[in-house]
Amino acid sequence: MNNFDLAIQAKRGKNFDLALDYYEKELREEGLSVNLLQAIAKIYYLQKQNNLAVGFHLAATHLALHMDHEQYKQGDPTLLAALQQVPKHIADQFPHPIGPVLLYDSNSPRHVAHALLDREETFQKAPEFRQYAEIYYSHILGDGSHEETLRKYDLTIEDQLDFDEDRYNSVGYRFLIDMIKWSEIENPNVFELYLS
Repeated sequence: MNNFDLAIQAKRGKNFDLALDYYEKELREEGLSVNLLQAIAKIYYLQKQNNLAVGFHLAATHLALHMDHEQYKQGDPTLLAALQQVPKHIADQFPHPIGPVLLYDSNSPRHVAHALLDREETFQKAPEFRQYAEIYYSHILGDGSHEETLRKYDLTIEDQLDFDEDRYNSVGYRFLIDMIKWSEIENPNVFELYLS
């Protein structure tokens, strides 16, 4: 079993420190990747270290945008076509020409929004978020408790995704647009940019 698989196994058993150890070993042996940064962010979320989760989600999104920008500079036809599909009035909301690729990614905004909003302060102001935070937690934990948690609240996966779309994703998009260091998009050193 590789380090990533061992980390996932440890995460499912709620052994989060061991999962982080495996991810650190993966980083040393295989190098940095968007998937690795996202996986670490999820561990920090599960540990209720939301600020660290947000930082790692920002780093992962920046690295993904950096890689997209490299493809853009090479004239990747698929990427160019995707960017051309975005209406100008929407594309202009992004501080960088590569920014609209975020519109094709609903997962990054969703994950960062959960890390931002799934806190006691939010639950006090908007109690309906608490059950969706619990459902999301069980989903990313991946231990088989997700469906049971949905049943507990008499909800479906579609209900969860609809709530995320309605209440989380826009917060995540806005946060990413505001917090990505767009002027540094050519810099892949995301540890220095977001985690130091």
